[in-house]
Amino acid sequence: LFFDNGNGNGKNSKYYNPPSGTVVNDKICLKNDFFLCAQNVTQGSCTPVNFNIIYDSLNLDSDLLRKFTYDQCFVYFNWTGAIKNPACCQYAHNLAYFIGKNGILEVNENLWDKLYYI
Repeated sequence: LFFDNGNGNGKNSKYYNPPSGTVVNDKICLKNDFFLCAQNVTQGSCTPVNFNIIYDSLNLDSDLLRKFTYDQCFVYFNWTGAIKNPACCQYAHNLAYFIGKNGILEVNENLWDKLYYI
């Protein structure tokens, strides 16, 4: 968990969740890793997501890749705010869960361009 100590008043300061878009990529991360807090959490504590860059064929600038990852957290279908994981990862998770739960091996090709598994 990551905390923001607000205004930095020392021992009397309260701790807060980091703001949406906070990226941590120094000291506690490996070279190609970063943590992202995509949501603005008002209750409880923010849980950052750890991203590992395994293969990068585009050779993107690391800041651009982190911004793209953050932006992907806002494009989930039928949800107005940010989600914890990027939309493409959440769609893959939902599809795998749906197929595993229902045992469907082949899907009608009329549904290929629909988000039927949400």
